Amino acid sequence: MLAISYLTLSNIYQVVDEFCIDAKGKPLPLESRVRFFQLLCVSMKGRGSNDASLDVLREELSRFAVT
Repeated sequence: MLAISYLTLSNIYQVVDEFCIDAKGKPLPLESRVRFFQLLCVSMKGRGSNDASLDVLREELSRFAVT
């Protein structure tokens, strides 16, 4: 089981809304947004109930981009 705090979960939703848009600013298909959401949730594994700010989540995304 993956334990994510309410604040972190809320921030993940915000990051998904921020990043999962096309060139016209429209949301990507649901399947793409769900995968992105899952990726961010799994990346928080091991944080336990520690909150992840929007900046922490954005840094996590930049880590994926470099990999």
